[in-house]
Amino acid sequence: MAAPIPVERQFKKIFSDLAPHQCLDIELELLSKVMMDPNARQPIDGSKVPAMATYLGQFIDHDITHDTQSNLTTHTDLSKLENKETSYFDLSNVYGSANEFLNTMGKFDIGKNSIGEDDLPRNVNGLALIADVRDDENLIISQL
Repeated sequence: MAAPIPVERQFKKIFSDLAPHQCLDIELELLSKVMMDPNARQPIDGSKVPAMATYLGQFIDHDITHDTQSNLTTHTDLSKLENKETSYFDLSNVYGSANEFLNTMGKFDIGKNSIGEDDLPRNVNGLALIADVRDDENLIISQL
């Protein structure tokens, strides 16, 4: 029997009595077709939410949650998932939980890409040398 997950590493439901939404396959197929069809939706003019809010939200999410156990194809019991991050916004997703990605001066090294522009430090395989590689999913997140 596995050891219980410490309280500070447990995921919680905001609406614990709310049943999960069950989609029919045909609904998911329709959604995927609409998402892939550039003519299926009109541009939204005058949005009050800047696009950057999406990327900043993803960056913050990476700092406070990291689930390595579930996947999108099977149902996972929430009580059995362990959050690999703390609930603190402490930039451990970049610097590491013990600041192991800082240099000896206590600073984060900035690398250079193949054309000499500032970039995340990378290993010989091109992988970013940061605590959470999810922060290298796209250029905007990695620049944050």
